Amino acid sequence: AFPLAELHFEIDGGISMALEKNPVYVRFGKAPFEKKLARLGVLFQRLEREGNQAEMIFFDNELRPDRATVRLKNEDIIDEKETVPTTAAP
Repeated sequence: AFPLAELHFEIDGGISMALEKNPVYVRFGKAPFEKKLARLGVLFQRLEREGNQAEMIFFDNELRPDRATVRLKNEDIIDEKETVPTTAAP
């Protein structure tokens, strides 16, 4: 479960939300939302395991729907190399 602080329905049909956890902003974009929520759980586990905290998480990249882009707290610039795949490594 992710405790919500805010939920936004975007003009383009997407959803974004601010979570109380840490706090962090999550932009889901458009459906499938259930799949993206499941990936968010996996991503939080990975960040915690690596000792990182997210400030912003984006699941709305239509060209790379298999990826989430994460802006870490205390980081100024996030480039493509720091895009975090949310699928488990083999």
